[in-house]
Amino acid sequence: RKGAFVRTISSRDVREIFDIRGALESVAVRSSFHQLDKNKLREIKALLEKCEKLLDKGEFHFFIQLDEEFHNFLVRSSGNERLIQIMENLNNQIQLARLKSFSVPGRAKKALDEHRQIIDALLTGDKVKAEKLILEHSENAKQNILTFIIKK
Repeated sequence: RKGAFVRTISSRDVREIFDIRGALESVAVRSSFHQLDKNKLREIKALLEKCEKLLDKGEFHFFIQLDEEFHNFLVRSSGNERLIQIMENLNNQIQLARLKSFSVPGRAKKALDEHRQIIDALLTGDKVKAEKLILEHSENAKQNILTFIIKK
């Protein structure tokens, strides 16, 4: 019983992980809304444009990194050390699920568009819309992964 093993993720795991992620990111945005670094948001949005071109070429590596950077930025911006620590603990599980999610055709582009919408809401000062979009984004990711798991 030595060697490497591949961790699997169950439907229950996915539901729990993404319900928690959505709730925590919503809290993070609510608490950091007025001090969010708008320049960093614009920078991420510009990177999303570059990323779309790479996705068109079938290159997903950059998007996976950018996705993680975007979500980490939202949480870190809260300045809430406990929230940040909880999300760091959850990130390994999210990473496993994230890889499954983006293997579904079209999901990466959809997630990219969802990120754009969240950033636009944050930049225009619409906190309620931003929180709603974050929850929807997490729910969409969850449903996408559940579909992938069920098809296997």
